[in-house]
Amino acid sequence: MLALLLCKRKKLKLLNSFCADGQSRPYVVYTPTKTNPKTKPLLVFLHGAVASPQVNANPEGYVRKSPLVQLAESADCYLLFPFWTKKGATWFDAVGQQMVMDEITAVKQQYPIDPDKIFLSGFSDGGSGVYYFAMTQPDPFAGFIAMNGSLKVASMLGEEEIFPCNMNQKPLYILNTTGDSLYPLEQITLLSTSSGKKNPNITFKNPYRRPLFGLPARRTVRISRFY
Repeated sequence: MLALLLCKRKKLKLLNSFCADGQSRPYVVYTPTKTNPKTKPLLVFLHGAVASPQVNANPEGYVRKSPLVQLAESADCYLLFPFWTKKGATWFDAVGQQMVMDEITAVKQQYPIDPDKIFLSGFSDGGSGVYYFAMTQPDPFAGFIAMNGSLKVASMLGEEEIFPCNMNQKPLYILNTTGDSLYPLEQITLLSTSSGKKNPNITFKNPYRRPLFGLPARRTVRISRFY
């Protein structure tokens, strides 16, 4: 309910990105309600279900219901929600990755973003997308938050091979639950442990036995301490 109230304060903006494949795709920017002249962090969120044939017909409605809105208020940061709408632009291919990077550039040009505090997060397929970005394009980001994602999925779906050593020691916060049958916690823990040998700045958490977006807001907001 709080997220819905915050979004009603004219803080959502729906924009469109013209992609390399000639298609136009939407993205949404959320502006925190605190007004001050200083630059703020930017948290980019990659949604899940990128293999679904169904198009998200209401990007703004999706963002209004997101608990990340409360996190943005707590951390005083901007939010960017890219949206996949047609095949050929997922988090694992060149068109989709360039779309995300172009949208970040556009947001930096329109809002007072701290270029040293741009973070990439994602849930489910979006969490797997975070792994893929972290190991193929780590430099633009200050850190990564992968929620219920899978390094194995990122490896299978990605156009490029991925290697944990390519993260350039960037911080990675991994949050997985035991309630996701698609990504067994034991498998994620093993991958996190092996990846940690390549990057000591990896933090792994398993807070509850149910999917992340069923979490109470107080636990979701704690992720803001990551940056």
